[in-house]
Amino acid sequence: MKTARMLKKIDRVLGGAEKKIEPEYVAVEFDDTRYYNIAPADKKYIKGLWTTYVFNRHEATHLAEITPSYYLAFCHTQIDFKPLAYKHDKHDEVRERLYGAYVDSQDNESTYMHCRTVDAHCQKNPRHCKVLGSFESMDDAVEECNANYPF
Repeated sequence: MKTARMLKKIDRVLGGAEKKIEPEYVAVEFDDTRYYNIAPADKKYIKGLWTTYVFNRHEATHLAEITPSYYLAFCHTQIDFKPLAYKHDKHDEVRERLYGAYVDSQDNESTYMHCRTVDAHCQKNPRHCKVLGSFESMDDAVEECNANYPF
């Protein structure tokens, strides 16, 4: 009886119709350098490795736990090169080899991450988070992120 009254009250507050929340896709970039085993000879060329994901800020998932998580769809990994990588005689070949060794050889999988971790990262590092807007699907947002690198 009490539940029925509460549901009627909620229905009145919402105006009798379920409110649809538009997705808000956000690109987020993480410094994943520490997860790579960079060869000593390559360290003089690589400043960092950054992975970019897209997530829907209005959609959280509970993965067998109380803490909600965002689904982070993988976009791409970028190498941040040191100046020496551009001064080398064969700099194009060096950068191409490094991409082959550290970017192209990775699994590049999507993942889940706690909402509070992602939100804290975006607050602390606003330069590494960019609102992409609303899209028909996550795939469209990922395509936009890859076509127009937001960082």
